Amino acid sequence: PPKGMKKGVYFWEVVKGDNNKVYVSSYDPVANDSSKGGIVLEYDGNTGKWRDYGIIEPGAAYVRAIGYDNNKIYAGMGSGLDKVGIYQIDATTGAKKKLPDLADYHKYGATTISYLTAHNGYLYVNINASADKKTFVFNTKTWKWEEPITESYPGNVLPADNDSDSILYKDSKYNIVKYDPHSKTKKTVFKSSGNQNRGNLSRFVDSSILGDN
Repeated sequence: PPKGMKKGVYFWEVVKGDNNKVYVSSYDPVANDSSKGGIVLEYDGNTGKWRDYGIIEPGAAYVRAIGYDNNKIYAGMGSGLDKVGIYQIDATTGAKKKLPDLADYHKYGATTISYLTAHNGYLYVNINASADKKTFVFNTKTWKWEEPITESYPGNVLPADNDSDSILYKDSKYNIVKYDPHSKTKKTVFKSSGNQNRGNLSRFVDSSILGDN
């Protein structure tokens, strides 16, 4: 990591960007200081250089989840009820824009955005509230929250294929379900025996390698 990263800071997730770049979310343990906070880093695999996008929200210790779509980085924040939220960051300019607040953050007492996946103009978000069984859906084109996916298991979702906007997620019974964000339709593509409940969906760089399976 870049020089100057202080002791105690650590990293949560890495997400693939374009042009051989990756983006990293971080945790800064000193959250009560308004001059401190979690940062987002970019690593350029072509040059071997790091870029620091700086503190995303002063006083917010966590950039817990991270997503990337169409030159935009999405940073899922957390550190107390007043710091839960998501920022869109322009990967080129570094300009930051906060998404509209979600009432469910406070309804369920969430403190962190636990999981976030960005895919073809949509964000799929889970908060750290085990009781909700919802994956929240945000449309980045309309800049509005849409109808959530209900009875879902907390975790990252996976793009279903390269030729559609559909995604795969685990439902509350650990089945794998295909979801179309346009029609809001669901189709179970793998029925679990209940023994797969510890698994998580893996992100493939090119999901077409899976073929029809």
